[in-house]
Order: sequence, then C-alpha cells, then structure tokens
Amino acid sequence: MMKLIRFLLFSTVFTTGASVLVIEVAAVRILSVYYGSSLFVLSSVLTVILLALSYGYYLGGKYSDKHPFCVPLYIIITFGGLSLFLLTLVTDFVLSNSATYTPFLLGPLFFSSLLFFTPALLLGIDSPYVIKLLSLRANEEERGALVGKTFFWSTAGSITGSLLSGFLLIPVFGLYQSLIGTSIILILLGLSGII
Repeated sequence: MMKLIRFLLFSTVFTTGASVLVIEVAAVRILSVYYGSSLFVLSSVLTVILLALSYGYYLGGKYSDKHPFCVPLYIIITFGGLSLFLLTLVTDFVLSNSATYTPFLLGPLFFSSLLFFTPALLLGIDSPYVIKLLSLRANEEERGALVGKTFFWSTAGSITGSLLSGFLLIPVFGLYQSLIGTSIILILLGLSGII
C-alpha cells in the first residue's frame, strides 16, 4: 500500500512539474507575438513563474501542516487546472485588446503576472505538500531521501514538460491547444485524487 501511495504522489509532482514548464514555454511564445522575442519577455516570464513557485512552496508548507491529507492537495491541483483553463480562454482576447496600450518594458511583466501567476502558484503548492504527506508515513531515517525523491520527480517532470512543449506539443498541436490539454490533465489528476 505504501508503495502505491508513494508512486501516486511522485506521479503527481512529476505531472505538475511538467505542467509548470509547459505553461512557462507557452507563456514566452504567447507574449512574443505581442512584444517580440526579447529578453524582456523571457525575463518577465521566468520571474513571474519563479515568484509564483516560491510563494506556492511557502503556502504549501504552511497549508500542509494544517491539513495533512491528500484531498486538499488534489483540490488545489484541480483549481490549478481550472485557473489555467480559464486564463487560456481569455489570454488571446486580453492581449489582443490591451497589449498595444502597455509599455514595451512593463507589458510582458504585467501580462505574465496577470495570466500565468495563479496557475503556477497553485501548482507550486504541491511539492511541499507531497513531502509532508510522505513524511507522515515514513521512518525518521528515510525522510531526507523522500525529500530528495520528491524534488527529483518534480524536476524530471519539469525537464519532460520543457522538452515536450518545445518539440512536440506546441509544434504539433498548437499553443493554446497545448495549454488547454495541460489544464484538462491537471483537472483530471485533481479529480482522481479527490475521488
């Protein structure tokens, strides 16, 4: 039973790690249509995603101490998928009607924050949450190894998401379709964890 729980939790951080990188690569592509392939776009997206993740890690640690159960984790992942889905639907409308009115230097930072901060924040909550859940069922001697494995699988997911989005998802399926597909996977992951 414990092996199954670990497999499911490591699969969760792998999937959310991959999703964050799909969002990040897609965000750069979306904003480059309006602001060009500049360092401002890349730096803005990286800053917003890292800020969202760091705040998510902080909240995940605090929240997992108060509610050390699987269901809240998967509710958060479901909301992460829903927020990505909704923001993907409005992204093109918002940018096509507003991007020309924002300064070239601040526009990418503003729209990165507006459109991609929330899903990345919600997905950032999961790693410390998973560590908490695993440590509750672990011996004292293996807790450090579980932390390492959690970050290993999260980072492996991020590498996979980066490669998949750049070499397969976006070129084959399209930018917005890739984001919608990612959001659906997150919603299904969240709902399956709740059930």
